[in-house]
Amino acid sequence: MRGRRPARSEGGLHDRLAPGEIVELNRGKIGVVAKSMDEPNAGCPYCERQISQASAANAGGAAAAPIAVKSQAPTIQSFHLGTAVAFRAGVTQPRQYLPGSTYMLTRRVVGRHYLLRPDELVSQIYLYCLATMSEKHGIAVHGFTLMSSHAHLTVTDTRGEMGAFLRDFHRLVANAMKLVRDWDGILWDGSEPSVVRLETPHAFVQQAAYLIANPVSGGAVPRSKQWPGLIVHADELGRKCWTVKRPDLYFDAESWPKTATLKLKMPEDLGMTDAQVREAVAEEAERLEQEARDAMRAKGRSFMGVEKVLSVSPQKRATTPEPHAKRNPTFAVGRHQPEAYRAAVEALRAFRTAYRDALHQWRQGLRSVQFPAGTYLMRWLHHVDVAPAPG
Repeated sequence: MRGRRPARSEGGLHDRLAPGEIVELNRGKIGVVAKSMDEPNAGCPYCERQISQASAANAGGAAAAPIAVKSQAPTIQSFHLGTAVAFRAGVTQPRQYLPGSTYMLTRRVVGRHYLLRPDELVSQIYLYCLATMSEKHGIAVHGFTLMSSHAHLTVTDTRGEMGAFLRDFHRLVANAMKLVRDWDGILWDGSEPSVVRLETPHAFVQQAAYLIANPVSGGAVPRSKQWPGLIVHADELGRKCWTVKRPDLYFDAESWPKTATLKLKMPEDLGMTDAQVREAVAEEAERLEQEARDAMRAKGRSFMGVEKVLSVSPQKRATTPEPHAKRNPTFAVGRHQPEAYRAAVEALRAFRTAYRDALHQWRQGLRSVQFPAGTYLMRWLHHVDVAPAPG
């Protein structure tokens, strides 16, 4: 199983779990191996199966059989995070969340269902969740596009809390939307959110334009200005502000503010005035939209149009072909930026190498080891020492 570690014994996997290992338990729970021991424990499905088999044999009148437990069977401390986390050191690469980093975020709806189809309540929920959670975690919001089957955001993480923001924001949206759509399953697909750090001003301009052109490139409407859902256009960057009332469902009046305010901000240190950024984004977005219209015409396809976008059933799925990405990028530098690309690759390799070295020492019992700046999950789970962010 790729990206997550099941806590069961298949070919000796059980006795290879190490203290500090993050594993997947039953029913969407996540566990952390707290210590090793030579007797069965109730936290491990493998041990529970052995206990059950021995109990069944005893109940049938057979002689009591010893419970066969691999040496160093792990004690697992389990906890629930709402949606199962797909993480295991050594399988999923560690994420680095440095304060001041700007990101492009993407999250897709399960099965490409149209559960986020534009309507007033959906927009209210999304804006309210974004406003409250961005304020809580120090996230500066630059722009977004809420499509019927996925969502895009550009943000800056001012405090290095991107992991917590993603967890809380997506959980809130999912729980509220499941009530709105009377949806019993999960809202988001099982893959991790796409988190792409924008390393240069070129990268920000191009990704901001990509968000704007998305309704056109996705075949929804011929021009982005026609998109009936939430979208931030080039002339609204760093300007637009929403004051959103608390939705009437899911959000407890005693725990959640009556209104929440979301003010768009420009990223810092772009080397351009705000007006120049808006102009550059508008030009790039128009280029992308024209390319999308030309591609639709060449394929003989027509756009859905506003009326169909608003009337399609949320239970339906997108059927347009979606190319499978060959890579899951963690950073972007923009076109024709070879030096920035090389620098980003070197920085990423240095972080991953330092992280692996620290994790190895931590697993050997050296709890005082310092993890590299930007380490998130180990700091959140185990409160490890993390180096301060540079600068």
